[in-house]
Amino acid sequence: MEEYLEELRTPPMTLISIAGCPKLHITTSKYLHFEQPPINTLALPDFTKISLFSKSCKGYD
Repeated sequence: MEEYLEELRTPPMTLISIAGCPKLHITTSKYLHFEQPPINTLALPDFTKISLFSKSCKGYD
């Protein structure tokens, strides 16, 4: 098993995106992080920040 890269030896991590209601982000993120297996969170304070992830590079057509 050692001959494989570490990325192939470890299971994928779950990622959840949380948008809006920022006062609950810390509590929710801590709870999900202590689940087995741990769940990572991406917390955005409001929906206007979501557009940052959908921008495409100008080099691609």
